[in-house]
Amino acid sequence: METAEAAKDRDWSTAREGDRSETDDAIEKGHQRPRRILANIGYSDWYWQPLEGLHIVLGGEVRQRHVKPDAAFYRPHRTVAELLGIADELCSHTMPLSGATFAAETELASAIRSLSMGRRKPRGFVSTDTEPYLVGVPINQASNRVMAKGFFWQDRETHLVHLLSTKDDFDVIFRETRKYLFTDLTQVYVQTEDFRKGFQGLVLDRTVDELEVSDYTAWVMADDSRRAETRRVWLPERLNQDDFFGKLEGEDQRIRSLGVYVAQGKSAHGRVKRDLTFSCDAGFGLFFDSVIARLRTIAAVNRALFMRRGAADSPTHLPRPLQMTYDASVFDDKSENRRLIEVLKRLPDSGLSVFHPNPYIHASLIDYWDGSSYTIWVNENSTICIVPEKKASPGSFERLCNHIAEFFGEAMISEVAA
Repeated sequence: METAEAAKDRDWSTAREGDRSETDDAIEKGHQRPRRILANIGYSDWYWQPLEGLHIVLGGEVRQRHVKPDAAFYRPHRTVAELLGIADELCSHTMPLSGATFAAETELASAIRSLSMGRRKPRGFVSTDTEPYLVGVPINQASNRVMAKGFFWQDRETHLVHLLSTKDDFDVIFRETRKYLFTDLTQVYVQTEDFRKGFQGLVLDRTVDELEVSDYTAWVMADDSRRAETRRVWLPERLNQDDFFGKLEGEDQRIRSLGVYVAQGKSAHGRVKRDLTFSCDAGFGLFFDSVIARLRTIAAVNRALFMRRGAADSPTHLPRPLQMTYDASVFDDKSENRRLIEVLKRLPDSGLSVFHPNPYIHASLIDYWDGSSYTIWVNENSTICIVPEKKASPGSFERLCNHIAEFFGEAMISEVAA
């Protein structure tokens, strides 16, 4: 038996030829018409759409005028390629999309199944059984109970996991799945230097003809040089990758997010953050296959450095420490010791014990997310040494290093020499 929601989606997906309205007459006269997006998926405004945008070709099917864009997007898709193709077509018809990138600490299929089991079952998650997994979670909106949805799938080359959703559903599905899968799907990160290498590589290998930055947010040291604060910059004109990073050179700014335009035959515009959450409002296919794909590859390489570091899973059965090395001798100024300690105290869901703050730092940190723990040493003027203890999950270790990079200063992360 067809459910009420399925009937509603069917009614929006196809329209009878006999259906008429005042706006249909306006269309025949070449005027624009308003396209109403249902309030129960989070849109409440009227969006103006030209005539040619009303008949959309999706997955080889011609959809008639009354297409409900989210219904076409959120139907189950047989393959990831089919999903990405429809996402590209809908994004080109003014439907913004948002997404995220994770590393899978467990098998993705098991993680998705677990959302409807045990302590997570009362939350009401539902999902499809095959990849790309369509996951829904109920939310209350304007006295109605509706579903926020998103697709999850695993990239075959890097083994990282993507989430893709409509822009208005994204915050809910991202927050709720992160809440219940925080040890199964962990976030990955890139630094400012990774953005530079990735963007310059896209142009040098001709993946894109043009790449320009329109605006950015960054962490920058406050006037008292004791704390980092966020700076949002709208550039007077878009800068190509060389000019943009040349502008940043010499400035102590650590990129948080970037607005990016790319062109390769057609153009695309989106925004990407250092934790590889992203949004796109034009040319999704090009944006995803160039900017996100390149940063995803870099993030996968970064993540590999944090694997099997704790004594429990180390190949040597001994802790395998990492060090963050700065170009300058930052710890010649002993006030930087106190600043680093304050930064470490602000790592969410963690506890810090400081055994010795000056002239060297000796501290212990535990990550309450999954029980990972670390000993932190600063006994050289340009290096922070992080020694994992018995348990140090890759997601926890990378989260700690990214926190230091964002709020204290970015550095080269490497193995500690034997």
